[in-house]
Amino acid sequence: MPSMTIEFEVWCAECGEGLCNLTTETTRRGKTGIDVGPCPSCLARAKTEGEESGYSEGEAAGYGSGFDAGLASNQEKVNS
Repeated sequence: MPSMTIEFEVWCAECGEGLCNLTTETTRRGKTGIDVGPCPSCLARAKTEGEESGYSEGEAAGYGSGFDAGLASNQEKVNS
């Protein structure tokens, strides 16, 4: 089978960061392909957004004060 070399660059569709260092050639099911790893910048942003969202939800539910539904009822028993 003839072979050829193709040169190309890969960028994140979300932020535009170059992903060439995260791109590797692979073989699956007897076919040559390309694996592209996730964009580190977008992963970091998603992690931060998730942490902030979880923190906000926890604060709204009272976790910031150390109380959730179970702890609040237990605290009332301790105080009585």
